[in-house]
Parts: sequence; C-alpha cells; structure tokens
Amino acid sequence: MKRIIYIILLIPVLANAQLNTDRLMSVGRNALYFEDYVLSIQYFNKVIQVKPHLAEPYFYRAVAKIQLEDFVGARRDLDSVIARNPFMPMAYYARAYIEGSQEEWSAAEADIKMALEYSPDNVTYRINLINIYEATERLDSAIFVLDRMIRQSPRWIELRLEKMSLMVQNGDTVGAMQVADEAVTSDPRNSSAYGARAVMYLITGDEDKALADCDAAIRYGTNNPGVYINRGIINYNKKRFRDAMADYDKAVEMDGKLVAALFNRALLRCELGDYNRALEDLDRLVNDNPDLDEAIYQRATVNALLGNIDQAISDYSTIIDRHRNFVPAYYGRAELYEKKRNAKKAYLDREKAFKLMEAHKNSKNDDEDKVNTDVKVAKEESIVESVSGLFVASQKESATESSVRGLVQNQKIDLTNEPNFIVSYYKREKTELISENYNPIELQEFTKHYFAGKELYLVTHEVAMTRSISDYYFAEIEGLSKRIASQPYVGVLYLVRGLDYAMVQDFDNAMDDLTKAAVYGVDDGMLYFLKAMVRYKAWESAADTQDGKFREKMLAKEWELVLRDIEKAAELMPSAGFVWYNKGNMLVMKGDYLGAIACYDRALNLERNLGEAYFNRGLTYMLLNDRAKATSDMSRAGELGIYRAYRILKELRK
Repeated sequence: MKRIIYIILLIPVLANAQLNTDRLMSVGRNALYFEDYVLSIQYFNKVIQVKPHLAEPYFYRAVAKIQLEDFVGARRDLDSVIARNPFMPMAYYARAYIEGSQEEWSAAEADIKMALEYSPDNVTYRINLINIYEATERLDSAIFVLDRMIRQSPRWIELRLEKMSLMVQNGDTVGAMQVADEAVTSDPRNSSAYGARAVMYLITGDEDKALADCDAAIRYGTNNPGVYINRGIINYNKKRFRDAMADYDKAVEMDGKLVAALFNRALLRCELGDYNRALEDLDRLVNDNPDLDEAIYQRATVNALLGNIDQAISDYSTIIDRHRNFVPAYYGRAELYEKKRNAKKAYLDREKAFKLMEAHKNSKNDDEDKVNTDVKVAKEESIVESVSGLFVASQKESATESSVRGLVQNQKIDLTNEPNFIVSYYKREKTELISENYNPIELQEFTKHYFAGKELYLVTHEVAMTRSISDYYFAEIEGLSKRIASQPYVGVLYLVRGLDYAMVQDFDNAMDDLTKAAVYGVDDGMLYFLKAMVRYKAWESAADTQDGKFREKMLAKEWELVLRDIEKAAELMPSAGFVWYNKGNMLVMKGDYLGAIACYDRALNLERNLGEAYFNRGLTYMLLNDRAKATSDMSRAGELGIYRAYRILKELRK
C-alpha cells in the first residue's frame, strides 16, 4: 500500500516536470525562431539541467551557438546530441557545417555522408557534399553528384547553372556552354538561365550574344544586379557610356554594397572626368571593404587628381604596406612627395621603384606584385553558397549596441573583466535573460543571522541610486545611530549601518563601522568580504579622479589590504566560489595572471555555472596568449549568459 501511494503521489510531480520542460523547450524554440539566440540558450540550459538525457535541447542550443559563431560550444553540444541519439541527421549536418567553416573537410565529409545515410533524399545535405568536393578541388565528384540531382529534378535550373560554373572551373568551357544552352532550352523564360549564359558568352568573347542574353534576362524580370553590371560592361566596351552608366546605377540601386557595381561605376566616372562622384563610390567601397586593395589604389589615384595630397599618400602607403613590390604605388607616392616639396622621400620612393623594376627584368619569375583594377564581371549566385549555409541565412544585426538579441557577436565591446561581486539590497529585476539571481548559502545564512526581515543579493552590476533610495538609507543610518548611542557595543548594529553607508557611497564611515562590527563580536566570513568590497570601491572611486602614477601608488597600498580581507573571507568560507572569483579579479589587476587563473579554477570547482568566472578566466588566458583555453572559456561564458563573450569568440577565430 505504501508503494502504491508513493507512485500515485509521484505521478503529478513527474507530470509537472514534463509540462515545465515542454514549455521551456517551446519558449526556447520561439526565442530561437525570433533570433533571440542568447535568450534561447538560457531556456535550453534549464531543460538540460532537468533532463540531461534528452538530445533535442542540446541540438537547439547548438543551433543558437552556431548563429553566434561559437563553434567550439556548438560542436560540444552536437557531440552530446549524437551520443544520445545517433540517428539524427540534422546533428551530423550541423556538425559538418562547423567543420566546413573551420576547413576540416575530411571530418565534414564524413558527417555529411552520415546525414545522407539517414536521409538520402535530402537536397540540403547533397548540396553541402558538393560544397565539400568543390572546396577540396574534387570537381569531377561534385559534378557527378549534381548530375544525379539533375536527373531527379530536371527543371531545377539552378542545378544546371551550378554544374556550368564547376565545369568552367574545371577548364571545360565547351561543356559549360552546352549546359548553359540546356538551361535556357529547359526553361526559356527563366531569367537566371539567360544571365548565366551571358557570363559564358563574356568568357568566350562573344559580346553580342552576351548582350542579347542580358536583355532577355532583364525582360524576364531578373532580380540579379549582376545582369545589369555585365550589360554595363558590354555597353562600355561598345562606347555606349550613357547606357553603361544607367546599368551601373540600376545595379547600385538594387544592392548598394555590391563591389562590382560601385567599382565599375567609379572607373567609368573617372574616365568621364567625374572625379568627385567617383571618389564618393570609392569611399563607400573602402568603408565597407577595408581590404579591397583595388579600390584603395584607385582612390589614391583620384585623390591625387583632385589635389587631396595627404589622403592620396595615405592610400598609396596602405597599398605599399600590403604589396611591397607594387611599383606604380611607389611612383604615385613619389610624385605627391614632390608636390609637398619633400625631395628626400620622393627620391627614396623612385629609387625603390627603379630597383624593383630592374630586379623584375632580371628575374625569371613573372609573379609581379599587382593590384587588379580591371572592371569586374558579375557571376550568377551559387546555389551551393545559398543552400549550404542555412544556419546563418539571416544576418540581422542586434537591435541596439546593448541588446542581447540577434547577432550579438557583431557588437562592439570593451575588453574588460566582469566586475567583482558585491553585496546589495537590490537586484536587477528586469533582464532580458532568465539566469537565476546568485544567492549562495553563505549569503543566505549571513542574511538570516544578521539582517532578519531584509533581503541581500550578490550582484556584479549595482542598481542606480535614486533620490528616494538615498533618502531612505540616510533615514536608516540616522535611526541606527540613535540605537548605537544607547547600545555602543552591539556589533550587528555597526554591521547593518556599515552596509547602509556603503549603499550611499560613504566608504570611510562604512569601513569604520565594519571594523567596529568585527571588534564587537561579528565573526563571519561575509563581514570580511564586505570589508574587501568597501575598501575596493573606495579605492576605485578615488582613483577615478587621479592620474596614472597616483592610481598605481594607491593600488599598491590598498591592494594588500583588500587582499588580506579577501583571504580572511576565504579562510572562513572556503566553499564560497564568489570569494575566489573576486580574489582572481584582484590578482589580474596586479598582473599575477597565473595566480588569478588558480583562483578562477577554485571558484569554478565550487560553482560550475559561474559565467563571470569563465569570462574573466578566458580574458586572462588571452593575456597569456593561450587561444585554445580562452576560446573554451568564452564559449562556456556565453552559454551561461555573458553575451559579450560571443564578440570575443569571433575575434579569437580570426
């Protein structure tokens, strides 16, 4: 009977847990769909905590991490998915995507083939296999897979166009032209087919047929600006400059960041003498593509023609830094130095250019350092590129610089540590994340024993002080002062008033009260933690108004006192992870990186979900040039809600 009752009582509990995890999964998937990646990870974390045997939450968390470019964390999650459910093809596909992003092609191929084993008709997986073959220059294998797909879907024109592109890469222009003809014949009203065949005619030098196909593509409603670019090139070659300009204008109207459209229009404007508007195009290009050497060199030339000598010299210098043997840049800069009457620099540049030319004449190597400033032919978009990267199809930026929504890895951030934990009466009630408030047992016992009827919180970011809050604590301080006057030896009164003083930023009186609390009987590790907190905040407040030398002098003096209190807190509360975390932060400030890492290790051994400790340890590993460990720690920090970590992960991948 007891066993039956136990089972009956247990069923509602299990049902409730099931309901909660199902709801969390649903909310997490919704957050993922709406590109709230950091938030969705927090929901999946909670499901994993309750039901770690499920594969699904690991998979969705991996997808969110892929969007945030945390490939280390995503791969770790996908390994967990496959360990729990080896028959899930999307997991292999996702892992292959990561491996391909990191150019681990053999591993990516093995995973995509596993995905195809469980889902042999999946088009996305086959296109990813083509992508892998193309990346590893096995074009015949890629064409073989495409042929199979074309037989299955003969009216899917994009497959033929992809085959055409691969055959061009393989040197088979005759075969590629035949495929282009087949595409047009298969669907004679398909604008993409005409646009692709126009590229083939341009490659083979038949501009009249290329022009006819561009016209046909436009007539059938192409939305590809590349068709207008290519028609613009043909019109330019036929000296129809007005028509060429109209085509480039249309391409820019369709896509204002398209390199070929802006660059070709800038070249045409230069040729027509419209240097100011050519410079506008080149500025847009360089701002969006700072590594586009052709645009930088062309901008140097235009600035020189417009008399913007310093800007032109700067651009020529950039080109020379990147292409040490590019002779025209030396000659161009030499002329500008002469105009600035800097004969010495002009002579050095001409001398360098002359020596490079002589060396090139005497060399059998024809690989001269060049910057290609020719017009740029636009190609049809590759179906491989558009389909193989489904995980990052949306490139929407975060709504604001401080938002945790969207692609937070693209935000600009400061490379600063997460702050120390401090004790406060307030927590941040409204947050876009659902992480738990940090309320360790040490703080709970401390609050229960000394602050009955109040709530204390450990926070890294304080709530902004308002007039009403400060008035409340000044009144509290006045009331406690009256009680202390009649009971001068009660340590708890000094303790409470000390925290009140800290709340209103009166650090001198706060430290005085906390010291008296220790003298009058308060013997608790949290007291020493409070003393360290107040002393550090006092130093921080004073140091903000001082110069560097004074800051260093203050740090040398105060640091030892803060550390002494932190170590006393650690002695009395050896299981408090937050104490070791704060100590790690102090050691980082002092430059003791190995000591700081040891403290963060201790903190994480005690509190394995302390995201701030992962983040700060990751930054410390970066200072020690340990990229692998920094990446691993930033991945875990991001998973635990420290979203700044994703920007750092992106930089570490570079």
